[in-house]
Amino acid sequence: MARRGPVELRRIEDRTSRQVRFSKRRLGLFKKAFEFGLLYDAEVALLVFSPAGRLYEYASSSQSLPKSISNRHPKTAPHAKIRVILGAGQLQQKL
Repeated sequence: MARRGPVELRRIEDRTSRQVRFSKRRLGLFKKAFEFGLLYDAEVALLVFSPAGRLYEYASSSQSLPKSISNRHPKTAPHAKIRVILGAGQLQQKL
């Protein structure tokens, strides 16, 4: 089978089409983050902002991640909170 050439990336002009593709791509990206954490025993955190400005987050470990970031990066404000919307268990159910 012949190989495809490089895909040209460009902005999707139609707003509805862009939103649908964003949602699908976001779920695919979260799935890849979940798989990466599972395969390589890594802590994974992913932040995605939609075109409308909504924040979507994924963290492989909702309990240890905020503490882990604070310990690894001491400049993080002690009152800063990391909110996890979609945990690994919820992602598995959704997929």
